[in-house]
Amino acid sequence: MHGAGAGGVGIAEQLKTALIEKGMRKTRAVERIFTLDSQGLVTTERELEPYKKKFAKDPAKLGWYKDSRDGELLNVVKKAGVTILIGTSGQGGCFTKEVIYAMAGNSNRPVILPLSNPTGKTEALPQDIYAWTEGKALVATGSPFAPVSFLNKKHPVSQCNNVFVFPGVGLGVIASGAKEVLPSFFTAAARAVSDHVSPGAMANGELLPPVEKLSKVSLNVAQAVGETAIREDIDSLCAFSKFQHHNDPERLRELIRRMRWRPEYLPVISQTELP
Repeated sequence: MHGAGAGGVGIAEQLKTALIEKGMRKTRAVERIFTLDSQGLVTTERELEPYKKKFAKDPAKLGWYKDSRDGELLNVVKKAGVTILIGTSGQGGCFTKEVIYAMAGNSNRPVILPLSNPTGKTEALPQDIYAWTEGKALVATGSPFAPVSFLNKKHPVSQCNNVFVFPGVGLGVIASGAKEVLPSFFTAAARAVSDHVSPGAMANGELLPPVEKLSKVSLNVAQAVGETAIREDIDSLCAFSKFQHHNDPERLRELIRRMRWRPEYLPVISQTELP
């Protein structure tokens, strides 16, 4: 995680939650996540803000870390064998050719997500990432980019936008009557979004569905979040409907359908059409 601000550490927390849900021990999950800030790798030997301490690494447990210079991004990628690189640093161009080459050396399909925006703050441009990895990288960005052509193949660039998640998360929380919002809600939401990416699209390097599917994606996100609240036993009555889910997924689906807001716009009439 290159960019250990509150947003970057929040993403790291969600990754940890997902790894634990897949059966990994918490300590092992934390060990696999490296965070970097403007001073390099976040380590326990530094004075840190409380939220950064969760993923701070003990230099004594890293055989390759001798001094702060070893905490630079390129060295961490090489020595830690990084296969997923997420950028939330706001430092345009910091994912250099050497860094991307190192990522390609660690994996046949490295995941590289330069999420900072606007475009001028993007850690690397998609066309460069595809060129430096010979088209093998899986890429999503925080800013919108046009498809990239490389070796006579067009690579769509998925925009990693929270619009896919937050409307559905809110609806799922309200419909289920959830008493609190858990990290597992967002893991469930992420999986629901991923379910809308077909195997063929994934093989073509697409990590997120097209925005045209947003309406359907939001409904499935709401369902996944609501079912998680029921499973975690933190659900209750929905305060905004007489129809209740009664812990039944199908009734929850119907409740979500009934509660969903549908915008209705007045027709646009030109001045020449006015009486």
